[in-house]
Amino acid sequence: MKNLWYVSILCLLVGCSFSHYGKYKREQNIKSSELKLDYQLPFTDQAVLYKAQMDFFKKHFSGLFLFKTLKDGGRRVVFVTETGLTIFDFELTATGNFIVHHCLEVLKDKKIVKLLEADMRMILMDDLKNATWEQLRSLEEGVTVYKYQENKERRFYFINSQTKVPEKMESASKLFVNTSIALTGYEAGIPSLISIKHKRIGLKMELRKLKR
Repeated sequence: MKNLWYVSILCLLVGCSFSHYGKYKREQNIKSSELKLDYQLPFTDQAVLYKAQMDFFKKHFSGLFLFKTLKDGGRRVVFVTETGLTIFDFELTATGNFIVHHCLEVLKDKKIVKLLEADMRMILMDDLKNATWEQLRSLEEGVTVYKYQENKERRFYFINSQTKVPEKMESASKLFVNTSIALTGYEAGIPSLISIKHKRIGLKMELRKLKR
């Protein structure tokens, strides 16, 4: 009886996962160079500053969140509280490496750092450097879906077909949606609001762009 209950739950989880992405069918493979996007956050030479809120289980952090493109083409991502405490300072190098310059002790677990790295790579669409994506057919009007797979992780980018900017990004395993990122309020190709939610752990972030 217990085995039957376990199998039923597993089937339900698998069914939910397949139903979530089952409506998206592969149309074609597409090279990174063929993607025509107006998403400017990964490419702007100017530093982009956000007001940030972060919840990690029972801990809350707030402060300033900076995206900055370096002279060599790498990107720096820094989160600092109002009192000057650095929550994390990461770098995505021009060659694709990830460097942790600093990370608060409470977030220093390897799995958490790996999640934050994946978040930053998705937001900055670091997968654009890779050769081939899958373009999927979407049942949602006005949305084009692109999929990139690395090992067991799949990343989905939901692009507004008219504005050519991503409105949602998701990272998923075969069974679960692990991370969901919503991007809204675009100005000159840069989102005014970025909301990050990790489905299976108590980690979420909200970034609101500061106007110069």
